[in-house]
Amino acid sequence: MKKTGIAAALLLAVLLTGCGGNSSSTGDAVSSAETTTSAAETTTSAADTTTSAAETTASAAETTTAAAETTGAAAEETTKASSDTTAASEANTEAAGQQTGQNPMMNYIGKYRSDRALIKVECTGAKGAKFTVTWAGSAAESGVWTMSGESEETDTAFVIKYTDCVHKNETYDAEGKVTKSETVYENGTGTMTFDKATNKLTWKDDKEDIAKDMEFTFSAE
Repeated sequence: MKKTGIAAALLLAVLLTGCGGNSSSTGDAVSSAETTTSAAETTTSAADTTTSAAETTASAAETTTAAAETTGAAAEETTKASSDTTAASEANTEAAGQQTGQNPMMNYIGKYRSDRALIKVECTGAKGAKFTVTWAGSAAESGVWTMSGESEETDTAFVIKYTDCVHKNETYDAEGKVTKSETVYENGTGTMTFDKATNKLTWKDDKEDIAKDMEFTFSAE
């Protein structure tokens, strides 16, 4: 009976020892599972952070691209506006013509006289001039020359060469109206020259050289 009690005590001790060992193993397993779960959560959090960073970078890239496109569009508009402004300026300058002093003959328009001859000067186009010469032969008769050409500037003068001169002899009545007009020649050539220093006009007529050695001075009439 005594031996049976000892054996029972030993068996109980063994059982108790076994239960303690299983408890420790279970605890270790639970702890390991929790650690694994925590690591997984940390990995997931890191992945979320990486994804968020990537999305932020992509958003920033899209913003930069949009800004670049906006800048490009603004540059194109600026270039177009500049071109339009330049074109408008050129058009205004051309349209202004004489008002802007573009035609140098603006400084010489008017009437120039020498003895019985009178030359009327007018501007045409950007740099042209038209001349009408009236040379009185008597109270009732005059020689009339009309011509035009483009001005060319030299260091000392403005020179206008012409190739379209028409010379006519006209007769007038008592009221000054033309009663007869006779064409002497057409397509005459020659040169009108304005001296910069004196503002005087000289006329070289290739056909007749009628104004040889003459100088025409501005007349206020």
